Amino acid sequence: HVPGTPGGLRETTLFLRRPWWAEHYGVMEATCAVCTLDPARTNDIPEGYLPLRLRWNGVAEVVMRLRPRITVERMPDGSPWVSFMKGPKVMALASDSDDMDGEFADAGRMRHLATGPLRPLVSMPIINGNPVKACAQVSRPYVHGLTVAATDVSGRTMLFDMHAFSSMHGCRYSVYLPVADDGNVCALRAQLADIDARQAASEQTVVDTIACGQQQSEVDHRYSGDNDMMGADGTLHWRRALAGGEFQYAMRGRGQAHRLEIEVIADSAESDGENAAYEVTLDGLPLQRGEHRRIDGDPTAIDVYPLPDAIETAETAENIENTGENDNADDAAIVRISASAHDGAKITAL
Repeated sequence: HVPGTPGGLRETTLFLRRPWWAEHYGVMEATCAVCTLDPARTNDIPEGYLPLRLRWNGVAEVVMRLRPRITVERMPDGSPWVSFMKGPKVMALASDSDDMDGEFADAGRMRHLATGPLRPLVSMPIINGNPVKACAQVSRPYVHGLTVAATDVSGRTMLFDMHAFSSMHGCRYSVYLPVADDGNVCALRAQLADIDARQAASEQTVVDTIACGQQQSEVDHRYSGDNDMMGADGTLHWRRALAGGEFQYAMRGRGQAHRLEIEVIADSAESDGENAAYEVTLDGLPLQRGEHRRIDGDPTAIDVYPLPDAIETAETAENIENTGENDNADDAAIVRISASAHDGAKITAL
């Protein structure tokens, strides 16, 4: 609304900000006024603003039309996954709400982060070809969200309604969807099935794993630290203990594992490769590195720490609990990473 003053016709230039997420931005309606683009001012105003020349008498009303832009974002590592934004909102595809007993976001710290069993990737809908066209060619666009055409697990092309991620509650969801850019949906689904198979095989041999520097995984494993830091080198997230600092996690399956593998960014370890640039304890028991693996050209290396057998580990854990070192009542073992005189290695995974 633009108020008027006595004296008849008035004229001025309005500078209206154009939101980055809007397309087809312009005047939809002008009441009691003439509103046109001011070509004389298009070159001397900040980027992102629209100069409008307004002539009005009395009280004028200018209504602008803003259509949200559909944006497709790919994974930074080039893998075949895409996410969608409608205007400023990240979109997500809702899934089921089964097996979620106890998943309630109460007032506890980080309790808004979801846990619980995941679903196989092979069952996800796959976008066939250009993801932009998967939205643009839909005949029934979802006004409050986004409708995407994708191929379901049976091979049929279906329409899937995506909702604003911020509105998701009480269900599983996918922010990223797989995309077959070359149109070979069957090949991509076979890749997803292979990932599922390898994950299932890993779950049979790996007791627990932690992705260091990544919020979800660290919260799941009750991270705590003192004088440490987190960061990322490209797509590699890490956490390191600074000089005199430490951090720790609660790893599941005390007494069940036979070795602990720690992945580090190779350049952050000691150059001679003989000694790890950090110390490790399991429930207070110092561990000695038994093997150091690195492939030439690989940015990461693996340090392997043999663990005491299940009986010895359980007895050690019991003694430590009696002294108050470990206050966990469940089957979790406390893995502590520390650094002494110098900053420790950048650790990406345990």
